[in-house]
Amino acid sequence: MQVNVSVIQAGGPGPVIDKLTTARVTDFQTSASGDNALLKVAGMPPLKPLAIAQQGPHPGQRLTAVGFPAGVWEVLDPNRLPQPSFNSGTASGQQLSPTGTPTIEINADVSPGMSGGPTVNSDTGEVLGVNSEGMVNGKQAFNVITDTATLRDFLHKNNIQLAAPPSPTKPFPWVWVVVGVVTAAVVATLVLLALLGRRKGRPQAPIQGGPQPPQQADRTGGPLSRQFAADHEEAAETLGLTAPDTRPSGWC
Repeated sequence: MQVNVSVIQAGGPGPVIDKLTTARVTDFQTSASGDNALLKVAGMPPLKPLAIAQQGPHPGQRLTAVGFPAGVWEVLDPNRLPQPSFNSGTASGQQLSPTGTPTIEINADVSPGMSGGPTVNSDTGEVLGVNSEGMVNGKQAFNVITDTATLRDFLHKNNIQLAAPPSPTKPFPWVWVVVGVVTAAVVATLVLLALLGRRKGRPQAPIQGGPQPPQQADRTGGPLSRQFAADHEEAAETLGLTAPDTRPSGWC
């Protein structure tokens, strides 16, 4: 027997199925054997799938149940498409149905009409299971989603290629940045100290073209003394003066 249903996407930007479209139920599990169904829509571009978690949630794991509560229609404009509800909670634990099928108990609100929607990991967005049923036992709500491993096995059996899990977010390596900065500062300091040590140990060369240190007069009649006497006599003759013999004895 072939079963067809009508589907449409609501919520989120740019839906691919933006009008009611016929989908065919290609496989399903009863509520006693897993409560999952696989729909196939023909003539549509590929939809972006959600990743299925590798394993079920641990007790206390934060999660979000997504779906369309039937009670929304009581306050909704009938001419508008309803938007999905996101109900947060945690995983309570794993239970077994009377037939031995594993299920996951959650405390997030799952009201009538939300069946078939996903319950996802609030931190990673990975699908943990499909909203199955909600029961009220006295005054206590008891909500159930399908088992994660059962869902994965069901999809693998139908040759469905599962989406890759999201890449874990890597923290920025601040420790290595600090280590790099400190190392660079130490190296720069050592180089500066080495350069200063080389400058202190190097003899200072006289500056070319600058003032030279005064030379001591040569009192032994060397070239400097003779040049000084010659300059003195030449200046006296130029001025018409008689240059006295001021040279000390022993000068040539």
